[in-house]
Amino acid sequence: MSRTTSTTINDLRRLAEQATNLARAIRAAGDRLRRTDDEPTRRAGFRLDEAVSAADRVTGELITTADYLTRIANRGTCAADWGLCPEHGNTLAGSGGRSWCQRIGCRRRWDHDRAGLPCTEPAAYQVRDTAGGETLLCTGHANDARQRLIGARLTPITTGRKR
Repeated sequence: MSRTTSTTINDLRRLAEQATNLARAIRAAGDRLRRTDDEPTRRAGFRLDEAVSAADRVTGELITTADYLTRIANRGTCAADWGLCPEHGNTLAGSGGRSWCQRIGCRRRWDHDRAGLPCTEPAAYQVRDTAGGETLLCTGHANDARQRLIGARLTPITTGRKR
């Protein structure tokens, strides 16, 4: 992980902690207003509930971004910049920052946008296209390339170990 990425992740986590503290402080101010005897003063604090919700959303977005950066920094050796189901390939659907395989019978689910982030699987094939380009891909991406790239040549990566 690069120093810049690591620093950014730490900064985002600190900002998330500050946003959490801000939400707590706003909530406390609203509670104080609700306990006052003066009706107009109590009513004046109605926007504070929305402010707490906004601070909570900020916290969530900061934490999610830090988590995504951590996943990107620790990605696998597959060169694909998008994820897939490691068994079924390009079959992911997602909503609300979560992903799942759409293949009937597959119960794989992820609590993040797997399709929108770089692949975390280990490279298993060297893939060459007809123009001479080559890349390392995991089994799922290599199988997808075999179906989509006309003339693609897939060569399994050997680990160098004798059997």
